Amino acid sequence: MLYEPSDNDTIETVTAEAERLLDEEIYNQEMEDFYGFRVPPSGTSTWAHLRSYFDCRGQRRIAEWEDAFGSQFFSVMGCRPPGSDYATVQRMARRGIPRHWRQRVYMAMSGATEKKESEASDYYASLVAQLASRDSVSFRQIELDIDRTFGHSHTKIATEARRSVLRRVLKTYSMRNPAVGYCQGLNFIVGFLTLGVDEETAFWLLAVICEDLFPGYHIPTMADTQTDMLVIKQLIAEELPELDEFTSDVGLRRGCWLRSFFTGKRCGWLN
Repeated sequence: MLYEPSDNDTIETVTAEAERLLDEEIYNQEMEDFYGFRVPPSGTSTWAHLRSYFDCRGQRRIAEWEDAFGSQFFSVMGCRPPGSDYATVQRMARRGIPRHWRQRVYMAMSGATEKKESEASDYYASLVAQLASRDSVSFRQIELDIDRTFGHSHTKIATEARRSVLRRVLKTYSMRNPAVGYCQGLNFIVGFLTLGVDEETAFWLLAVICEDLFPGYHIPTMADTQTDMLVIKQLIAEELPELDEFTSDVGLRRGCWLRSFFTGKRCGWLN
């Protein structure tokens, strides 16, 4: 830990203090962010400062959550807490969830725990067991997209073992929900999920995303996605006219970059 910020500190003041305290040699080391993405040499100094800030904030979050619920609260919680406890967790989650509690909180607060418990205890394992004997259009599209998912990064997902996890989660979900099958963009959603949660948890969180939170987004027609894109395009035109004019002037395909907000799909012009 490089610097302990106060409640009144900003990113700027923390960065300035961290720069004074950091040893110059750290700038020459190859660094990665929390998820294994490589920090380029030009950003190493900035990342070192921010990492110091986030580490300190993280320690404060742990203390706040343990004061509110006790250190074992989420290790024993099976589903979302009732009443005032739920409201408290919801409010605190918006400020930041301690990293080692996130998997439990995600499952409990999203409803994924209830969804998992509504099926047989070996439900996910039984889907995985069927993969070798199954084939589909979705399976073939998934195979095309596996290597495109953070393919040139140094994240955990870029390893062969993690690609196998990504493959299993996407294929088993396409079996669970043939109406969705596989939609491009789900690979990045699952990829990000697997950087922070285990394989089966990623599967159930994907189920909540596609079935409960955004049921009309990842279907062949993308009906809800198209509707929400039209709404946000209109809002940008009305509330952010300079941004609207800029995207038009530079020839930016607004439909493409807006869609990426809703589906997790990268735009072609970013490649």
